[in-house]
Amino acid sequence: MDKLKDSDIRLLLKRKFTSFAEFTLDSTTIVVDELDVCFGSARVDVAVINGRLHGFEIKSESDNLDRLPSQIEFYSRVFDTMTLVVSKNHLETILYALSGFSALLFSALIIGWDLYF
Repeated sequence: MDKLKDSDIRLLLKRKFTSFAEFTLDSTTIVVDELDVCFGSARVDVAVINGRLHGFEIKSESDNLDRLPSQIEFYSRVFDTMTLVVSKNHLETILYALSGFSALLFSALIIGWDLYF
């Protein structure tokens, strides 16, 4: 199987939104790609805005995780809910990185071409 790229994961994620009642039942929902936060200190891959801010950060198989600790810090200042969408090869590192943070953050796991929450 080919490696999943950011664009592949983003497409799967947006398709998955259609099953989230909190997004689909609210006509004010706006989806923004590549939203700068904290005056450009970080950029979240996808933000869903509808009275609450829900950020989605994608970490594909080929992504480097060096910036993740600072990204988590900035995201925790802005978003009500934050979801990390990660490929299987990053799962252990991601769980370790999140161990010191509050329940604000939730990790999702990508296996193959399916997206699980």
